[in-house]
Amino acid sequence: MPFVELPSRGLSAVYYTINPEYTDLSMSIKTPPPPSQALDPAKPILVLNHAGTSSSNSFIYQFREPRLREALNLLAFDSRYYGRTSPERVDHFQDLDERADELLDAIDAVIGDRPFSYLGESFVGSHVGTYIAAKRPEQIKAMILLSPSFITDPPIMTETLRREWRPSCESNKFGNGDGSGRLPPEAMEVVADYFFSGATHAPERRQAFINQYQETHAGEDMLKVDQLLHWFERKAPPPEVFAAEWSNHLVSVPEEDKRVETVAGGAHFLATTDSNIVNRFVLGFLKRYNLA
Repeated sequence: MPFVELPSRGLSAVYYTINPEYTDLSMSIKTPPPPSQALDPAKPILVLNHAGTSSSNSFIYQFREPRLREALNLLAFDSRYYGRTSPERVDHFQDLDERADELLDAIDAVIGDRPFSYLGESFVGSHVGTYIAAKRPEQIKAMILLSPSFITDPPIMTETLRREWRPSCESNKFGNGDGSGRLPPEAMEVVADYFFSGATHAPERRQAFINQYQETHAGEDMLKVDQLLHWFERKAPPPEVFAAEWSNHLVSVPEEDKRVETVAGGAHFLATTDSNIVNRFVLGFLKRYNLA
């Protein structure tokens, strides 16, 4: 497996993969990882960043798209606590700014100062991408955000999750319930509703993600649940992060490429449930600027 070491971040093994060759569609992080290619110097780079509670497996249907594979180095990392990255803990809950710095260090270790485009999913992947673009306006060439959510979430959302969902997640942990450490069905129903809403057109993909979520969050541990709740309570980025240089880059983008696309009947996890639409848009958008 390809790993990069980030000693300054206290991470001994950050998993990354380049155009992996998936044959097993289960998304399990316990199965052997798919073979990964070497970075092709002739191809542009697209960095894919997963949702906060997921892994690079979430982009399985992008990695399996022949047109994307042919045109791009598809590079994805598993962030701290998730996927196949070693789970070294920090003594605090991470803000998204810090998570962005970790990803930038991993990107630097693998591609150096080469330019890249970015695709982030859900509010964690999207907010991290926004921080990265603000920190590296000269290096990041395009940004595509899937289900980016709000700058901040309404307080009632986290209040409800803490009052109702968190106790449910804990019900089989620490000797309680059946002692299995697994999230009970009622907690998993909340997860499924959040990520898939009423979308019913990809049930096997939905189930594969749910299985991965369960195996990631089972055990005598509430760290990942509490880290997620911390992210839901995120504050708006401080003004100094988005300095004049970044603002100038943003306003110079042609209006037709400040686009919001809606997928009718789509779920929150569009890269999984509506991969054909996502893949066509990503490739067409990047090709228009010779970035694919």
